[in-house]
Amino acid sequence: MDVRLSGYENISTIDYLGKLSTVFFFSGCNYRCRFCYNHMEIYENSGSIVELSKILDIIEENSIVVDAVVCTGGEPCLQREALMKVLEKSKECGLSTMVDTNGSRPEVLMELVECGLVDRVAIDAKAPFNWRWREMVGVNEDPRNVLESMRIVGEDRLEVRTTVVPDSQASPHLVPKIVEAIKCYTNVYFLQQFDSSNPLDEKLRGIETVDRDTLIALANYASLNGIETVGVKLLSGELIYV
Repeated sequence: MDVRLSGYENISTIDYLGKLSTVFFFSGCNYRCRFCYNHMEIYENSGSIVELSKILDIIEENSIVVDAVVCTGGEPCLQREALMKVLEKSKECGLSTMVDTNGSRPEVLMELVECGLVDRVAIDAKAPFNWRWREMVGVNEDPRNVLESMRIVGEDRLEVRTTVVPDSQASPHLVPKIVEAIKCYTNVYFLQQFDSSNPLDEKLRGIETVDRDTLIALANYASLNGIETVGVKLLSGELIYV
């Protein structure tokens, strides 16, 4: 079996909080998010073809060093069969597993959960779950699929992330609407500082990003409104819990 990857990282200290992880970057994505900084890897023919056996060998070799395997993208759930094989091998090696996803494929997440293949799932809440969602992701996807994915994963496994983007469908003043929608699904929420150096939407390139104090204020709002663990991820790499 072949897998389309844009690369992998042998050892990461930041992708699975509290664990050393090997990270696989699956190529291809069904979204065209305005703020995407990894947009060279979202197209169907992006990345490189890698034999699944090579990936499984990497997992086994790294299992003596790392605690976990993270599958991110792109959108890993678009390569369902390969994703399941990677997670199965990880579990065989005694590793924790995490999937970063846009949440648009709840049926795949249901299968992963039912088979006991995933310990942690990160889902992006890219905008309020209304017409703004479609404008932000650039395709006519139903945002209710994302909420269904959150429900399937369950609050014990789930963390939700929002990249706060000025002058967009995820501007600071819209974050409270996102919080209201997700707080019944998750106990963990991260607000991420936007990288304006090279997003997909040229109109967003080079704009001034949301400052640290504003992000902390938004995190405090989320914390005061029912989400137990809330943090801010800055471009500097700093992680601030409120």
